Amino acid sequence: MRKLDLTGEKYGRLTALSRAESRGRRTVWNFLCDCGAIKAIGIEAVRAGLTRSCGCFRDESLATRSITHGHSVGRRMSRELKAYGHARSRCTNPNDEKYPQYGGRGISMCSAWLNNAAQFISDMGPCPPKHSIDRVNPNGNYEPGNCRWATSHQQARTRTDNVIVDFQGTPVVLKDYAALVGVNYKSLHSKLRYQGKTLAQATSELLKV
Repeated sequence: MRKLDLTGEKYGRLTALSRAESRGRRTVWNFLCDCGAIKAIGIEAVRAGLTRSCGCFRDESLATRSITHGHSVGRRMSRELKAYGHARSRCTNPNDEKYPQYGGRGISMCSAWLNNAAQFISDMGPCPPKHSIDRVNPNGNYEPGNCRWATSHQQARTRTDNVIVDFQGTPVVLKDYAALVGVNYKSLHSKLRYQGKTLAQATSELLKV
């Protein structure tokens, strides 16, 4: 029977290097962890997702919990810690249902936050009621300067499907521009998209109606 070859395959933080000496009936491989450590681990646990690192992730998680006192009590987590966990997962976990829209298209979390929830909470501050994490530039990463706590209305203005136009040298969401100059948004959008009008032409025509 041909032996299983896992060389180069990635499981969490572990990359398979070479087959190691078996332990009884257990098939063991040498894995390189992202932290730099090499450890022999049974492939059953790795492939089942039970072991995802050499042990460094567990140690980091324990350290994080110890320095984010007040943000996690038992199984209950603060809004800030939940937001951190969901954002990190969207960027790093291919099994997350939202990964294709985030990590899958190149959105990442900065190294200062990636394994340091306490730093994230320190940089972001408390999350106000009815707010959630939002990226100012929807094509940018989760990092200081591009993240804020925002309401659902504010987040709607940074959706990737928003139409952005240049108004006096400043990028503006088309809906906001339409409200600002007093024209119907759908009519304006139609003239720009389907009639090939410039912003000035479309605005002028609608203002004359």
